[in-house]
Amino acid sequence: MKKQILTVSLCLGLAAMAGCSCSSPADATTASFPETSPAVTETPAATTALPTESVPETTLPETTSSPETTAALKNVTVSTAALPGDSAKHVAYPVLSGLGDSSQETFWNDLFQKEAQAAVDALTEGSTLIMTWQTSPGSAHLLSLVGRTQVTSPEMEAVTYGLTAYNIDSDTGKAVRLSQLCDTSAIAADLAADDEGAAQTGKNNAYTMEAPDGTNLTGQVTMLELVEHLSQFSQAPGSKEVKTRLARLLDRMDYDNGKEVSGYSYWEDNLLHLVFPYDKEVADYVDITVKDAHRSKSTK
Repeated sequence: MKKQILTVSLCLGLAAMAGCSCSSPADATTASFPETSPAVTETPAATTALPTESVPETTLPETTSSPETTAALKNVTVSTAALPGDSAKHVAYPVLSGLGDSSQETFWNDLFQKEAQAAVDALTEGSTLIMTWQTSPGSAHLLSLVGRTQVTSPEMEAVTYGLTAYNIDSDTGKAVRLSQLCDTSAIAADLAADDEGAAQTGKNNAYTMEAPDGTNLTGQVTMLELVEHLSQFSQAPGSKEVKTRLARLLDRMDYDNGKEVSGYSYWEDNLLHLVFPYDKEVADYVDITVKDAHRSKSTK
């Protein structure tokens, strides 16, 4: 297969409503990863591999309209709604209730529905689309919402994956960035140091890395390769030191009033995940599970 650099915006490629502000709904603006070529941005189905000759069959997940109350967030209820469509479009989106601010709740619910519709509108003829959402508590007051999309294109003979994530304070209803929760410099130091140690010992103690289809990329893609790759398409961190460059990338994680974002963070089973776009030939994006998130005491 001819090597190509894929454009992965990871934010579902939505021009109209891709960003969310940490201040107020009125400040929501577009925020996306830098693009290198036109592509639909999508995400994983756990058992679907990137095809080389033919487009694989996919199983459409079921959705439900029954609300489920999140375990650690006593007052927040997350329901799942679905856009009507034919068998080529299976698009689910979350509906929140119980957030501490009703105006923010309206903002999020409008955003999720518009994202779902925009993903459908961007679908090319003959392609199939699956969009699913996962919810999990990041703490007693933090809700992580992760949207994954998968587009199968017969024309390209390929599957394209995308991911977008939101971390929401259940009391205020506002978006929360990684830098507000964790010591990003400490995380960067762990990741960079572990690359060096893994090269000598063959063991990785700071993180694991996966492709959207579940392929283990730990040790195959180093932090140095990651920062070098990302610097091709965005404002390159000025230092040559991997630790410093990683810290600057982590400080740009998640939405910040329309500013450029370098990646997404989300929480699952109380573990921090970092998601960055990568090279299509390797993976549309990499999902890094961090073993020590260096959370501040006030956010645990």
